[in-house]
Amino acid sequence: MKIIQSILNNKFPFPWVNLEFLPNSDGKHLEVYLRDDTDPIFGMIDMFNTLFLNSVDHIYVYNSNWWDFSLETWDIKSGKSDYTIDNQKSDDTRKYLKMLYENDIPLGFKGSCSCQNWEQFLLTILPCIVNHKAPYSPLFFFDNYDIFFYFHYSGSIGFYYKDSNRFIEKLIEHVTINYIIN
Repeated sequence: MKIIQSILNNKFPFPWVNLEFLPNSDGKHLEVYLRDDTDPIFGMIDMFNTLFLNSVDHIYVYNSNWWDFSLETWDIKSGKSDYTIDNQKSDDTRKYLKMLYENDIPLGFKGSCSCQNWEQFLLTILPCIVNHKAPYSPLFFFDNYDIFFYFHYSGSIGFYYKDSNRFIEKLIEHVTINYIIN
């Protein structure tokens, strides 16, 4: 079973977002933290499921370069990228690269993917983020709302949205009750 699949319309859809430096985006920002961060990976998976289980069919994942997600793909000595799955890389990075190979994500792919198995996808990327193998999270966006989010190594999910709407109001109401907002 596939975990992710590249999509034809693979551009990031929101022109108000500054992909080079998210804080310069023309939108509102909300950071949501776990109440208990003893296991941030499973805590963030649980938060994702709690917030989005009924809307996962409308979420896409964007990355400016899927293959360079992990710092371990760059060989500092040679200055070149190395996408082989070898023992010089951590288990987290090898699992991530294996996912890309097995899901036919083209080398150098930049853009959006749909997710067919959220649990496996999150269990693959979150250890890279939490264990500092990846310097950033992919961006998760809704195709029908002006909102996106990302995961942070600290055990939080950051949200950016352009303007409030009923979906965002319900989301904020839910996170206010169950999580810590900053």
